[in-house]
Amino acid sequence: MQLTTLKEKFGGQTIAAIEADLDRHHDQVRTGMQGFFAALYYLRRTGRFRENPVFAKATFDDYLAQRFFISRRQYDKVEWAFHKFPEEAARLGPQTVDLVRRKCGAKQAPRVLAEIKQLDTKSKKPVTIDRVYQVIDKHEIPKKPAPVVMGAADLRRLLDQREETISFQRYKIQRLEKQVARLKNAVLKYKTKKGTK
Repeated sequence: MQLTTLKEKFGGQTIAAIEADLDRHHDQVRTGMQGFFAALYYLRRTGRFRENPVFAKATFDDYLAQRFFISRRQYDKVEWAFHKFPEEAARLGPQTVDLVRRKCGAKQAPRVLAEIKQLDTKSKKPVTIDRVYQVIDKHEIPKKPAPVVMGAADLRRLLDQREETISFQRYKIQRLEKQVARLKNAVLKYKTKKGTK
């Protein structure tokens, strides 16, 4: 893909012709991707990928990684999008459908995707990725705050504070015990004085 050869190919075309060519290729990529993952889904569910002698004893994960350089995680994301929402995955792309699932949850995904579909009909503006992300962000499940992780210095300071508190409490307890002992002595002296009179 050299710029000089691309200039020769596209230099005499109008932008409308170039974009029409792009749209055609884009549609072919999406439909091809959907067919590709449909075939992989069939092979996984039936186990027929083992009919290939190279993968006779392999797992489906190994088959994906070695034959197509796809991780199981990537496969699961795209397969879920095309399996659950084929129209939306073909129109928006499986990555966007997976983003809806990750940010909004699988339960809210149909409602969010329906709202994204309504963007086409509601306004005369073209649907942009920013408007799609606004809808996704609006329905995003709030993230739980990350647990506080303390470093060694913070833990040492906390331990020192607790030790100081404990030693101060022990000092107060000793003073109160001495005061209780003095009061007991005072009460005994008072009772003995009262008893002799």
